[in-house]
Amino acid sequence: MKAFLECIPCITSQIIRILNKQEPDKGKRQIILSKILTHLSGEDITAHSAPSLTQGVHQILKESLGFRDLYIEDKAFCNREAMLHFDAATLLFEQSSDKLETAIKLAIAGNLIDYGALSHFDVAHVIDDYVHRPFSINHVKSFRKALSKPQNILYICDNAGEIVFDKILVHHLITDGHQVTVAVKSAPILNDALYVDAVKVGMTDIVTVIPSGSSTAGTLLSQSTPAFAQALNQASLIISKGQGNFETLSEEHFDQPLYYLLLSKCPHISKGLNIETFSLMLVEHEAMFSN
Repeated sequence: MKAFLECIPCITSQIIRILNKQEPDKGKRQIILSKILTHLSGEDITAHSAPSLTQGVHQILKESLGFRDLYIEDKAFCNREAMLHFDAATLLFEQSSDKLETAIKLAIAGNLIDYGALSHFDVAHVIDDYVHRPFSINHVKSFRKALSKPQNILYICDNAGEIVFDKILVHHLITDGHQVTVAVKSAPILNDALYVDAVKVGMTDIVTVIPSGSSTAGTLLSQSTPAFAQALNQASLIISKGQGNFETLSEEHFDQPLYYLLLSKCPHISKGLNIETFSLMLVEHEAMFSN
């Protein structure tokens, strides 16, 4: 999925938030922002995905500010905050009459824990609210059918914090007889989950976790690690979390079924899909992108 021109003010607003937090010197903030705007002015915006554009400007930020992980404190906070609500989310799952659908909704609700797109959120409210919402794009029937026989699943994670609620769905899939491998980012980008986050929230206690190779706010198959390429090749089903993965993987062809679990946080993507922003989506790749 290619970027919109409207992605630029969204990206620059995100950059300004980071600069205001990480660089106290007003003059230096202006110099760094000028570098980024110059970089963006030389890009063919609609030839790239929004995550690819974000990766480029974040590389400038990292070099200018002198450190790799711009969201390290925010990610630690999100992991801690999500863990505080893990038991309550698990109780919602255990009391549900449709455990698969509830686990899916909890995993998607966790997608709202996103400092890359939002400045604030209430985890308890999000979880309690979204678990009772209907899907705006609902390919659950197809997903349920795919899971009616044992699958070798590649589960591609998105954000820190969110990964806590992914555990509920991953554990349910394993308990239901499926083999699951979880993939996380290989290098810091926004608040996306890294291997260290998977360790901190206990994901590595229940499943094998591998680095994808990507350092963009999505998944670029051209950057795949050998472990990720092997897991992708061996997978009989793929689950992809979050809008960044939706934007990047929608450009690819897959021989196996792929399902996207996400909230549409972008009004332009939402308009194109004819849904409300922040709607629950479970999208089958083949049904959406086969033509």
